[in-house]
Amino acid sequence: MRRISLMFLILLLVSGVSAYAQKSRKTSPQPVQPVQATATASQYVYVQDDQGGGFLVFNVTDGSYKAKLCDYGYSFSGTGSVKVDGCSVTFSVIQASHTITATANICDQKAQSFVEVKQIPGVGFEGEPVFKSLNDSNISDSTTECAVKETPPTVVPSEIIVQNDADGSFLHLSTSGEYKFIDCENGVVISGRGKVTITGDMLYFEHITDAYRVLASVNLEAKEAKAAIEVFTPFKTEAGEVPAMREYIGDNNLADNTTDCGAKL
Repeated sequence: MRRISLMFLILLLVSGVSAYAQKSRKTSPQPVQPVQATATASQYVYVQDDQGGGFLVFNVTDGSYKAKLCDYGYSFSGTGSVKVDGCSVTFSVIQASHTITATANICDQKAQSFVEVKQIPGVGFEGEPVFKSLNDSNISDSTTECAVKETPPTVVPSEIIVQNDADGSFLHLSTSGEYKFIDCENGVVISGRGKVTITGDMLYFEHITDAYRVLASVNLEAKEAKAAIEVFTPFKTEAGEVPAMREYIGDNNLADNTTDCGAKL
């Protein structure tokens, strides 16, 4: 009987230790997922009109702002509402004297603001509100100044290739006007010298004769281009005979073009 009691006591102690161990075992903590940070690296967002028409600067945290219409020399300030959604920041304020709305993309570094001023003390316009649009193409260099922002000059490459993705047919241009077009499907080659015109970010090329015409437009900033080659009357060149034909090229990526025939990968 004593042996049975002793065995019972041992079993009771063992089960008690096991239960205590299970009770005292703690669950491993789960890793905390980091909160995704918004794109607003600065507490303030500056919107300065590229043409010097005015500026707006607002605090992302508390909505405080200051704005100025440089054409009228009128400054105003206060507190508005701010909303941040990833790269997008929106600002708005409605007052009896003025209304402001603004949107900024912190990732693209671009912003736009619309300002309506209903009353400007001392200016003296009668009953007609003032509307002003502030367009900022690069908020990274914006300040609180009434000045025209200097736009960096467009980089114009010395040579441009406009190429068809399907078969590799291409138009090879130089900014001095020389060009060569190769139709990879039938081996047609047209070359010569045309006219190049550059306006802002756009480059335009044309070579027009009685027998054919070669036209192209190139967006230097977006690296996109279009070209049209039309042969009205067959003619001969040193490279061979050129039949009547039409070739249109739409190229949305100039960076991967070559002077080799074959489909672009």
